[in-house]
Amino acid sequence: MVNLSKESTTERNILEYLNSLPMTKAAKRIQDGRQKGHSDIICCHFGILIIIEVKKVGEKQTLLQKVTMDEWLKAGAICLVADTLGQVKQMMEELLKARTDLIKEGKI
Repeated sequence: MVNLSKESTTERNILEYLNSLPMTKAAKRIQDGRQKGHSDIICCHFGILIIIEVKKVGEKQTLLQKVTMDEWLKAGAICLVADTLGQVKQMMEELLKARTDLIKEGKI
């Protein structure tokens, strides 16, 4: 039996969920020590870049993770710190609603 930490299990569940969505590709970023501060999951959904930092419940981002995520935000990415799959699902539902509203308004 594989012994996965809660964070690893949450990451795996988030990746499975995201990759089940249409026009979506998500992957775990591999940290090799030279890329400290990068988020755990990078995802593209209908051409939208999503960066997700997965944490254990109650755990906070490091300063370097926050600075790096702020850089992605400034570049136009959607960024989320999540400790549950439910948080990611909620964000994706909000994205879908916003996209649907823009289509209804003829903006995309």
